[in-house]
Amino acid sequence: MKTQRLYLDAPLPFDYVELESSGKEEKELILILHGYLQKGESLVHVLSDACPKDSRVLAPNGPFPIPRKTESGYKVGYSWYFHDPVQNDYFVDMRTSIRFLCSAIDALGLSDIPKRIIGFSQGGYLAPFVGNAMKNVRQVIGISSGFLMDELPTRLNFRWDGIHGDQDEVVDCEGALLAHSKLATMGITGDFHVLHGIGHELNEQVVDKLKAVLLACPI
Repeated sequence: MKTQRLYLDAPLPFDYVELESSGKEEKELILILHGYLQKGESLVHVLSDACPKDSRVLAPNGPFPIPRKTESGYKVGYSWYFHDPVQNDYFVDMRTSIRFLCSAIDALGLSDIPKRIIGFSQGGYLAPFVGNAMKNVRQVIGISSGFLMDELPTRLNFRWDGIHGDQDEVVDCEGALLAHSKLATMGITGDFHVLHGIGHELNEQVVDKLKAVLLACPI
């Protein structure tokens, strides 16, 4: 018996929450990528106040639903990929989600609009890979997320900023800072903002810092 794998094109449901621009002109698209076991809707409720009012905000669910049994029934969260930390390998890598998101943006007719991508935790890890695959991405902001330099493409055409709590118990802040500091060697601009006393969470301080980072780099 031999176990094998094929990659296939198959229909996937793209569920998302969208906030339309309140301005006369829609200047940009902000794509929000949630963390592991979260939904796009949950991040919109927290982060939408940080986004410029003349931007269109799109927050999709990841392609992989994960049901969890609770006392009142099943609650569903989503994932963008599956990484095995013991084997340090991907059971399902990021290719599906990258193509999933790019195809959705094309289908919605948003390929040519300027874009910024905000990712939290797992979504932040995915964000630069999505940014590299999409057209007209101007900025990527990772919140409470790290990355591995050897996984990144050799060329990225956008600004990359990080926001991280120094008490993060899930993603090590020092490791994320060290990785971000190496971006300059690739010719990438961006700042890394450390929030003191903050863990792996999205609270008022994180939202305020995100708003400041977005305002500092207008499209």
